[in-house]
Amino acid sequence: MNDKNKNIYISCLTLLFLIYIFFSGYTSIKLLSKDGKYNYFGWRDKENVYGFYSSEKSERGNEFNWTQEEGLKSIKIKGETIVIPIFCLKPDIDLSPINIKIFFDDKQVDCFVLDNTDLKYLLYDVTDMGYKIGDTINIKFKIDSLWSPQDYGSEDARHLGIAIGEIKFLN
Repeated sequence: MNDKNKNIYISCLTLLFLIYIFFSGYTSIKLLSKDGKYNYFGWRDKENVYGFYSSEKSERGNEFNWTQEEGLKSIKIKGETIVIPIFCLKPDIDLSPINIKIFFDDKQVDCFVLDNTDLKYLLYDVTDMGYKIGDTINIKFKIDSLWSPQDYGSEDARHLGIAIGEIKFLN
């Protein structure tokens, strides 16, 4: 092989290597992005960033997720007022209530005690807080104590916080 052919051969190999590096880097970056992982792995629930168990359905067919000690949801704002349904089925919640803190983008917006099993709807005017329709808001739930259904005779050994229903918007 003469020098001219050798240089062409090396140039072609270098070009192929650079193309390979570009496409593998691009593919890796796309897969590392949140949406990339959801699309590639077929994950259904884009809202739950961490700290939630898989979706379940209530007796009425409404979807909800149990939190762990801390859970984060990432929600696109679709209205002026956000509606967050919460409940807890801990049998002795009246004797041992659960303290809950709620944060929007790491700023605490609420703190309260849950002491019964009733479904509650938490409403927050997000536009008054400086958010705009179309923005994404990270909602963090911090629970001070967990409970296990197994302690009350169930086979379910999970450590649960509170249940968060489908988050919706008004206006």
